[in-house]
Amino acid sequence: MGGRNTELLKPGCESRITIVTGYNSVPEQTDDTPCIAADGSDVCELEARGDHSCAASLPFGAKISVPGLGTCTVRDRLAPRFAHRIDWHFGGRPEVKGAREWGRKELTVTICQEEERKVH
Repeated sequence: MGGRNTELLKPGCESRITIVTGYNSVPEQTDDTPCIAADGSDVCELEARGDHSCAASLPFGAKISVPGLGTCTVRDRLAPRFAHRIDWHFGGRPEVKGAREWGRKELTVTICQEEERKVH
């Protein structure tokens, strides 16, 4: 994700301007297992519990705060041509309209990645 105006906020976090789009768990936008993310998570089940997911070219588990939407956890991937974007999971078919209305926005997001912990 080659964002511009990168600024360090606190250890493991940064602010970045990037494009934010939305997607839904429907076969025409994903694949034949629309609820299963690239990391194996069931994003439909997580979304039902209020645990938001997104797709990005960042390590799985990174947290991204998106103005107007909240905070999501990176659990999925985008096609390589969209590697510079964040794609917010809006839910299933009932939320397709919400994702379309969101559209494509250039926003300043905050990305936090936990440092790897070594187990001894």
